[in-house]
Amino acid sequence: MRILREQKMSSEGSEKKLAFKIILIGDPSVGKTSTIRRYSDNKFEQSYLPTIGADFNLKVVDMENLEIILTIWDIGGHDRFSMIRNFYYQGAHGGFLIFDITRKETFENIKNWHQDLIKGANAKIPAIIIANKADLQSEAKVTDEEINNLSKEMGLPWYKTSAKTGKNVDEAFNKIAELIVKDVSG
Repeated sequence: MRILREQKMSSEGSEKKLAFKIILIGDPSVGKTSTIRRYSDNKFEQSYLPTIGADFNLKVVDMENLEIILTIWDIGGHDRFSMIRNFYYQGAHGGFLIFDITRKETFENIKNWHQDLIKGANAKIPAIIIANKADLQSEAKVTDEEINNLSKEMGLPWYKTSAKTGKNVDEAFNKIAELIVKDVSG
């Protein structure tokens, strides 16, 4: 677990503190751990070590007059962890549904992951589709048109990201925080 703080000075000096749980789900090897590592540490590691069960990081961000503590959960995508996933989904405020643009089957499983999230969280919470590995665009097996169609069908925004280069990673996390604040504010 790592706790990081991203500073932005508030003009008023006093901030309201909020804490949110975000979960990253998707098939194995789509880049969930790498996306979290890029966001929290601004690092990328080429080697792959599967997440066993779950892991989490904390990051504190300031958004307008809010201090937001993000607990970011990395949920293992292997089938052998399906029995314990619901435990980690409980209390989630938002989620990323991540797929690898070079592996079509990971895209085709996004709807299943979303249903799993809704069922496990016992609510329809804000979610974003993440089309990861944008740095491998030349090897893509999923088109932007297909992602747009799925995004519209599911009513969810999407971002094409690269945990390797950092492309759109911060933007996606900022958007999920914004959607969660809007959701909890009514």
